[in-house]
Amino acid sequence: MNCRSCSRTAFSLVEVTLALGIAGFCLIAVFALIPTGLKTQQTSIDQGIANGIITQIIGDLRAAFRKPGNANSSQFGVELKKFPPGQVQKYTPDPLYFAMDGTQENGSATAAFRATITYYSTSTTDATTTLASITVSWPATQSDLTKVAGSVQTLAVIDRKLP
Repeated sequence: MNCRSCSRTAFSLVEVTLALGIAGFCLIAVFALIPTGLKTQQTSIDQGIANGIITQIIGDLRAAFRKPGNANSSQFGVELKKFPPGQVQKYTPDPLYFAMDGTQENGSATAAFRATITYYSTSTTDATTTLASITVSWPATQSDLTKVAGSVQTLAVIDRKLP
């Protein structure tokens, strides 16, 4: 008995080769996106930590400014003195250094983040506010903001003059 009505269908070798080529091309495109995705994720993590540091610094400054006569803030030891002579409009104390988990470090050797606070006086002499520009950058060893891997900056309004 000859079964001519039973036909077998299958892919040809050309079709299989084309399918493998298309799948390989798609996999290469997906694998090429992995480094970009990882860099974006790391930048997002660093920015989140930096924003947390800025929030802590603002809270510390606002708490310290509420206590009259303080020379330094209680949590981070930020200087709260009057503007030095000759620098009536702007004053920058020493930078603060922070580890990768957001805890304060003593120096830049083991730190991951550098926080720089710049105080600006208001234009009137009887104003009761101080402006504080806070910049957190990483890596901590780089002081030039044009060469850092990333940075976050904010302007905080403190409801009191510098002591």
